[in-house]
Amino acid sequence: MFPKPRPRKQRPKAFDGDGPNGSTAWFLGLIAVLLPGLGAILAGPVMTLYARREAPANDFARENCRRAANWGITYSVLTVLFFIVHFGAWWALAARGVELRGMGVLGFVALLWLLLSAVHVGICMVGGLRAKRGEDFEWKASLKIFE
Repeated sequence: MFPKPRPRKQRPKAFDGDGPNGSTAWFLGLIAVLLPGLGAILAGPVMTLYARREAPANDFARENCRRAANWGITYSVLTVLFFIVHFGAWWALAARGVELRGMGVLGFVALLWLLLSAVHVGICMVGGLRAKRGEDFEWKASLKIFE
């Protein structure tokens, strides 16, 4: 008569609620908010160094740290690429004597980077909060550097 309720999503077996959960590696990504520009470049290495150095004892925390490290490196690489494109285009246009007015290409690249940074903050917050609750989180668009 009534449909059977679906089973609730279970926590990973390796996580019992006590001990490290890998959320700190995600929350360290919020350094990008505190130091605009430089913090965006440093957020990835800080997330990665913490995640790799800590090497948590349980599989759940280790997996969360690995995923945070992968996203941190991805964000740093993209940030450096955006800075290179932005300032490279600026230098190339200035060398040709082009007068830079309005938004143009430079503003578009800067807006894309701001959008990426907003996504990064959201990913770090969601990843950290889900890790604290004992749930899995992986951003599929991140580079798979650490397996």
